[in-house]
Amino acid sequence: MGAHDLIKQAKAEGVVLVLAEGRLTWESDHQPSAVLLESVRANRLAIIEHLSRPWLVRLAQLQGCSPEYLFEHRFIDHDDLLEQHQVPTWKVAMALRTHPNWCQVGAEQTRPALELAPAPVIQQHHTVECHQSLEWLAARDAFHSHVLGNCPECYPPTGRYCAIGAELRARYLEATP
Repeated sequence: MGAHDLIKQAKAEGVVLVLAEGRLTWESDHQPSAVLLESVRANRLAIIEHLSRPWLVRLAQLQGCSPEYLFEHRFIDHDDLLEQHQVPTWKVAMALRTHPNWCQVGAEQTRPALELAPAPVIQQHHTVECHQSLEWLAARDAFHSHVLGNCPECYPPTGRYCAIGAELRARYLEATP
């Protein structure tokens, strides 16, 4: 008899099987039969997996894999189902992603390798012609370095310059072609 059938049988006898505080337990207004309790004990792991299935499916969806995959690669076991079924799945998913084997194993199942043809190499040669004189470049660099770098009195947006900044600006404008 499978876990689903045992849960149905227990329900028919007025017994509800639940996972509570990390334990498989039962709730009923009467003592269940010894045969039912023995069957539940014998199939404990299968019942835990069945009751935890919705949680496990959500976890697998967050991880981009199947519940069987999580079991097969030992990311989740039956004890985890019992202990963590009440923990939000996103927290467990975050913890699983820190497992050292997750990237390697997870990548095999969720992301098939793509074989791409190498991109053609296009060689381009750019020639930049500098029409500016060395005098202008030196004036520009000196002016920008002063007003934008280290002078607290110069503020170009408002046209405010200290004596040195004003002199550098004048050289820069004179050298501008």
